[in-house]
Amino acid sequence: MTIVAAVLAALSACMNGAQTASGSSSPVPVGTADPKRPVSDPMAISGGASAAPGGPAAGAPTPAAAGQTPSVPTGSASAPTSTGSPAATGTTAAAAPAATSSTTAGRRVYGFSAGDVSDLSPAALDARLAAIAATGATWVRFDAAWLTVQPQGPQNWSWDTFDRVVQTARDHGLGLLPILDAAPAWARVSGCTNIDCPPAQVADFTRFAAAAVARYSPLGVKVWEIWNEPNLAVGWAPNPDPNAYATLLRQTSAAIHAGDPTAQVLVGGLGPAQTGAGQVAPEEFLRRVYDVAGASAFDGVAMHPYAFPALPSDIAQLWSGWSQMTLLRATMVAHGDSAKPVWITEFGAPTSGPGAQATLANRRYAEHPDHVDEDFQRESAANALDLVARTSWIRGFFWYNFNDLGTNPNDAEHHYGVIRSDGATKPAYDVLKSGFTAAR
Repeated sequence: MTIVAAVLAALSACMNGAQTASGSSSPVPVGTADPKRPVSDPMAISGGASAAPGGPAAGAPTPAAAGQTPSVPTGSASAPTSTGSPAATGTTAAAAPAATSSTTAGRRVYGFSAGDVSDLSPAALDARLAAIAATGATWVRFDAAWLTVQPQGPQNWSWDTFDRVVQTARDHGLGLLPILDAAPAWARVSGCTNIDCPPAQVADFTRFAAAAVARYSPLGVKVWEIWNEPNLAVGWAPNPDPNAYATLLRQTSAAIHAGDPTAQVLVGGLGPAQTGAGQVAPEEFLRRVYDVAGASAFDGVAMHPYAFPALPSDIAQLWSGWSQMTLLRATMVAHGDSAKPVWITEFGAPTSGPGAQATLANRRYAEHPDHVDEDFQRESAANALDLVARTSWIRGFFWYNFNDLGTNPNDAEHHYGVIRSDGATKPAYDVLKSGFTAAR
């Protein structure tokens, strides 16, 4: 059976008699969403050969034109805030209270992907992380951008920004998932000026990663995500290169495990895509990582299963990131990696943008919506939490973002948060708070 056939078979099984598990906090509203909710471990696939995604089912609506990627947030790496800094073994990281370890010990973790925390003042950072902790979230994912630590060259180190993030997170009992990415200008491949350009010399990046592990592993940082959306041109410029990424991953993983054998290394969060110009489908990208780096190069795989204008449970929409995550998992199983988890390191939906708006009553697939209304965002959160709770191989769930990044109605990136710019909460906030608190 092909993977696509396995997905559709699982969907059929869900539709023929599966009922929503008791205790589900927010069932899909009648008449607005497709209630395909299996009873347990809804995304499980026991085996099957690896196959490229088949794309949308014949005649099925899709939010992206052929060759395009559904709208996902691009994010931004933290800009350097200090220069001329101590060497990696110089300044000691701030003293900390009894460790709030960022290990998972097999327990599922919940939190927010909030890359901008590195840009905040000390007071604003403290307030932000206190507000995140108040939701019941136990983890925060953030950009540990290489260019922040070594903006001037390979001999200069500036750890002040990340020292502050790590210490403040510990003060609030929050685990951290750093994203190691964003090469400084001096380290990028020739002719590439984007912060998402890969390094010209992998050894320079692995040296940075090893220094970060040496500094923060003793403070409980134990899980490391290597790059962000390397299967997309917006994450690996100017075009994704699975072979080059796999080489970087293999060498970085070796450096991290040499410094901390208990560390967990994640394949950088893969964005939803169909293979085409500037993008490689997550399942295909991972297959090529296996081919080049081997299974020993990582301890888990991060995925960004953005699904809007579908809900996560609408797995018949094969363009959906959640459906693509099922193919990704099947690839792991086919390579004998069923014991390794998937981490959802970004998921969400923006509530404003310049294009069409999807609602629960009208998905407007043919118009390729770039945002949803707040009721849809709320239901997307409830649906995702419901599925995650009953999917054994998902280890982490991070909602993107905690707060809106701005107010520009023409920039959907500004509106992924569950707190508006004026401080008022959106309906999804209460859903996430309830779910996170219950999972503690």
